[in-house]
Amino acid sequence: MDKQPKLIDADKLLYELALQGMMTDDIKRKIDEGEFDPDPIPLPTIKPGDRVHHDRFEANGIVKRISKSGKRAYVIWDRGAPSYVELKSLEVISHD
Repeated sequence: MDKQPKLIDADKLLYELALQGMMTDDIKRKIDEGEFDPDPIPLPTIKPGDRVHHDRFEANGIVKRISKSGKRAYVIWDRGAPSYVELKSLEVISHD
């Protein structure tokens, strides 16, 4: 299971810290400078038309579409039935 960081509202946090008397200049500065901002979500590099390889299936195929969640691809395999597979299990052989 992927551990996703919780996204919070910095203004609400600053307000609550001030109410509790826990606000320090150092905390406010770090929040204002974005020190606690989450890392950007990497965009998938696999797209429809890409030729891909799946190690576990030992198969190559062509991506036809990416799922709405952005986590799976529908692949037409060179051998076998088309299927949805997780993007993280695919390696791009060549782009369209």
